[in-house]
Amino acid sequence: MLKKSPLICLAFAVTLSACGGGGTSSTDPVIEPPPPTGADFSESPYDYAVSGLDTIDSMIQLGHLTNNLISQPKGTTVGVKQICQNGGEAIAAYSSDSFDLNDGEIISFEFNDCFRFELDGVVSGTLQIEIVGVDTDTGAMSYIATLNSLEAEDDYGSIYLAGIYSIQSSQTKEASSFSISVSDPLSISQDGDLEILIDDLEIGHVRDWLTAQYSVTGYGEFLESNAIDAFQFRIDEPVTGYFSEYPNEGQVTLTSDVSTDLVITANFVTDSALFNVAFADETGLVDWASAVSGAMWSVDTAIHYSGYATNHRVDNFNYLGVNAIALDTSNFPINESVEFYFSRPISTINAYNTQFTTFLSANNNVDLAFEVVGSKVIMTPLSPLSPGEEYTFHGFEAFDELGQSIDTGYLNVFASTDALADIESTILFAQRDIESSVSVSAIFANSGAIAEVTWSEVSDYGVVFSDEKSVEIYLDVSSVPADVNDVVIMAEVKSDNGLIAYASKRILIAPESENILGFVSEEGDWVGGGESVIYGTNDGTFTAETYSSNSIKLRFDSSYYSDYWTLNIQAPEGSDIEQGRYDNATRWPFQASLVAGFDFSGNHRGCNTLASDFEVLEIEFSNGQLTKLAVDFTQYCEGRQSPPLTGVVRFNSSVDI
Repeated sequence: MLKKSPLICLAFAVTLSACGGGGTSSTDPVIEPPPPTGADFSESPYDYAVSGLDTIDSMIQLGHLTNNLISQPKGTTVGVKQICQNGGEAIAAYSSDSFDLNDGEIISFEFNDCFRFELDGVVSGTLQIEIVGVDTDTGAMSYIATLNSLEAEDDYGSIYLAGIYSIQSSQTKEASSFSISVSDPLSISQDGDLEILIDDLEIGHVRDWLTAQYSVTGYGEFLESNAIDAFQFRIDEPVTGYFSEYPNEGQVTLTSDVSTDLVITANFVTDSALFNVAFADETGLVDWASAVSGAMWSVDTAIHYSGYATNHRVDNFNYLGVNAIALDTSNFPINESVEFYFSRPISTINAYNTQFTTFLSANNNVDLAFEVVGSKVIMTPLSPLSPGEEYTFHGFEAFDELGQSIDTGYLNVFASTDALADIESTILFAQRDIESSVSVSAIFANSGAIAEVTWSEVSDYGVVFSDEKSVEIYLDVSSVPADVNDVVIMAEVKSDNGLIAYASKRILIAPESENILGFVSEEGDWVGGGESVIYGTNDGTFTAETYSSNSIKLRFDSSYYSDYWTLNIQAPEGSDIEQGRYDNATRWPFQASLVAGFDFSGNHRGCNTLASDFEVLEIEFSNGQLTKLAVDFTQYCEGRQSPPLTGVVRFNSSVDI
């Protein structure tokens, strides 16, 4: 922040080249600070131009900083600690225990060597924000920020900020904007000695996603101080350009009671990397990149290009990267949209793949939805990512309105494990006439605890929750259509330290059928392949083969696919299959004589069943033929250390199959 600040350029009266300018004169003399009667621009017009522009850009950085701080997930504990990118820390304290920001709420932020990408520097000290107004429907917010000797350190040294400023901001899909105002002197000092004071300031900054353009408006005043003489600036014509390009329009005027006006104007194409400085009879050019950090033209709230942008051309079309929240790809939020930014509006896109894919298992792939909003493409996972999993998005080709195309390339992310949640159910399969109990558990970084739960149905088939806010609830699936055999529910779990975990679960619903075969297979199980399915009479054919009352085979053949599944059970030698539990059964038909035999296989997948448990809930024979069977079972392919497959079979030969 303030890398080319008036504090550095004017207080030390350095030459233009040392300040990083680039005017027509390369031999400007060292100027002693004038007496405190107002700024005389004739003594260093280029340094004053740099000072005015850099202050505008720096105030935009402050606006981005505070906007991002209040938009982060809110906790309910006294101090919510977050680890910064460089290993420092930031602690946020909220005056209310609500998860939503409210009018009158006060938030205190304490920074300890915390790198903030908005300033591209390390921050220490305190910042307090008082919320004045919040409108969740429009995304509008207003608040007052108080700085108490906040230190910002970068490669140029440290500066200290003290004072109060107000912000009104709005965030929508189409535009992001804010205005920052100072009505009492805001102090910027270096080493606690040299100081400048800014007053009567208002800067407006708009990022219009529909047009891919930014715009800066406003005015401000430098008061007399020990580092600078008084002058004012105003933006006569909005400073405007395309994202990550130097401004191609705009005029800024600096005024002083003792000096002729100094006028700054942008260039269109020729010399667009430079701005014009006109004072009296003198004119010259100065590099934009040497005057400001680049917050005004950055597509994001971070300064990614260290002040450098692209020269303006009407036919420019560049891919600018993804939103700041996705930059930490090693700790990616599991339910967050990714925004891809471009320097011109997008006409169409061609996605190479519409999934976040995983390396080890396709079962963890996540479908993606895409929305084009002017110059950005919003990519949204349709279900939460699996924490700790590495995902790859293969990118897409974007076309602008001139037909030019550009490829985004791959995007690799590691799903965050800061917040983990899991949904547990008391039964394998829900039934339409019985409410099923489910509960959610969660583990949070920094010893967070569950503070709030919100349940929802992802599949939108009519699941009713007994309580949408409790940890343990009951599901009513009676309104789910009869031809639907599964639904997906999700729990959003908030912690008291500001973290959010998501858990989703596919709930299989037993069909209204007396013939049922279903199983739940965990990841790594060879037979089930990590899938969960359930079939009823309308889904295929059930056939039973009774070798004797000692041995039974049941087979299902799907009507729609080539799927088939078989269940074989056998009682120990010399006994009949009866109601009751059979533990430690081994692979049929190779079991020992005094051990029950069991095997569940299908789709050309079987295994050496070394440990299986099954319970016969109901069994009937008529004339030596099996007429009814109800079995629950758990099979471990390679012993009990392997992932299990748990299933149910319900068979009734009186049903017309």
